[in-house]
Amino acid sequence: MSTIPDAPPNCVGRVVCLADLATSVQQVTATTPVSEIDRVFRANRQLRSLVVREDGSFFLLTREQVEFTLTGRLGYGRGLHARSTAIQMVPENSFALPGAMSLANAAQRILELLEGNRYRDVLVLTDEGPRVVSVSQIFERLSTEFRYAALHDSLTGLPNRRQLEESGAASIEGTVDMTRIAVLYIDLDGFKAINDTFGHQAGDEILVGFADRLRDIVRPADVLARIGGDEFAALLVDVDDVQLLAIADQVVLGASVPFVCDGHLLHVSASVGIAMAGDVGAERELSWLDALLRHADGAMLKAKQAGKRQVARLDGHGEAAPIVRNALIRRRLPQAFATRAFNLHYQPQMDLASGDRSAVEALLRWTDPILAPSRPPNSFRSWSCPATSTASGNGSSTRSAPRPDSGWMREPRAESQ
Repeated sequence: MSTIPDAPPNCVGRVVCLADLATSVQQVTATTPVSEIDRVFRANRQLRSLVVREDGSFFLLTREQVEFTLTGRLGYGRGLHARSTAIQMVPENSFALPGAMSLANAAQRILELLEGNRYRDVLVLTDEGPRVVSVSQIFERLSTEFRYAALHDSLTGLPNRRQLEESGAASIEGTVDMTRIAVLYIDLDGFKAINDTFGHQAGDEILVGFADRLRDIVRPADVLARIGGDEFAALLVDVDDVQLLAIADQVVLGASVPFVCDGHLLHVSASVGIAMAGDVGAERELSWLDALLRHADGAMLKAKQAGKRQVARLDGHGEAAPIVRNALIRRRLPQAFATRAFNLHYQPQMDLASGDRSAVEALLRWTDPILAPSRPPNSFRSWSCPATSTASGNGSSTRSAPRPDSGWMREPRAESQ
């Protein structure tokens, strides 16, 4: 199986070291006459810098520094430095960084320099010899690496949920036939037991290995992503039912092959939920991709409930209705708390045998223009904790209602207020 690659020294994740970005540079000895340095720069207008070598040490000498020195304030620079050597042209604040340093650390070191020195080329010292890199290259590449890290899973290198949404939206917009779009929602069965028994390193190796297998299964035009923990998703474009089922079956089969980790054969399986755009249809407040992911997620849960290690698909809108409604409740609850859309009602309780009224039941009712008015509490109470903060669930989110008193118990009628 694939192994997790070791990062170079002082390099973190995908951010490359300076040595990988820097290029080789022409060297001259410390005693090289300034006239020769001037001739070299004049002969090659693209040459930005040279490296001066003295007793095993290296110093960067840039075209800008040479031209400034030789020009001089009154134009007598060349005459004044006719007998100078290369080492005498090197500025006192010569700056060099080790090749093993990460771009992030290099950028930080550069920003710590005086402002006038922040824009010069940087001398990079490596085991193979001196190299040079421009400051703009460092920051441009660092920006690219940061964007890559924001859109990819650091462990497997797969796109993350955000990248799936961006790439998926572009794929869907470019699709002529929306009915030929599908989503696979994949969850590894037994993965937690592997983590608990063999440790997180073994779990990470399984995730990396399984990601590699998924790459071999999906097609180049498909978008594969790790969306969290042991869950993966794939957006398939221009696919029919037969092709979708074939790919999903390959995923189940691929997960069933044991993973080798530290001499152990580790077994997991995959539950795969599938959804075609025709199964979903357009839904309010959801993009096509979100709707497909939600239905495929529900199908994956169906596969798990049916015994795991299989492919499942929701049977029409009837089976998908609870998933659609629960997701809608989850999305609208925060707004309900924010707008104080809950009403508290008190209802006296009566003992039918004795006719006594000894208790009052408090009922929390939620009137929502989309879900339907006055939903019973059981419809939404299970979603209230994950969807809102503790503070949102306190009494301040409900409209005031009369407090029950003993007068209710004495009155011959019982009614809600």
